[in-house]
Amino acid sequence: MDGEKRARVHLTNGVKQGCPLSPLLFSFYINDMGREIGEGIEVAVTGDRVNCVSHMLYADDLGLTNDPGEMQTMLNKLRTYAEKKGLIVNTSKSEVVHFNSESVSPLHNPFTYYGVVLPEKDRFKYLGMLLDRRMNPKIGEEHAVRPYMAAQCFH
Repeated sequence: MDGEKRARVHLTNGVKQGCPLSPLLFSFYINDMGREIGEGIEVAVTGDRVNCVSHMLYADDLGLTNDPGEMQTMLNKLRTYAEKKGLIVNTSKSEVVHFNSESVSPLHNPFTYYGVVLPEKDRFKYLGMLLDRRMNPKIGEEHAVRPYMAAQCFH
């Protein structure tokens, strides 16, 4: 930096934080994840029954989508996949939301990952967008405009 040499970092696994190629390399590395965790799974159906979604993946953010009967199977497959690839799922950042449900906890058996019970929530944030269990777009809209409204108070 500034003409001075710095110590080299020797990576043994993973990708270098901040390197422009890191997101692309990581994407190549996990490119088969959707196929592996969704194989043999009855996937969640969107509004038209043609387009089915088993997961949402952006960089290292993953959202699994399915009915309660298949979700634990997908979590188990994710665990197997992560072990095979040497990846770690941060269960402290993992949550369960039961979309289109009247209550927060309609299940008697909680979902687990590696023996850790995943907390059930009313809503969660995915890529900065707030999603609630009733799929109310108003909640997401209010969350999205809040920083802009706060900024207006200071002008």
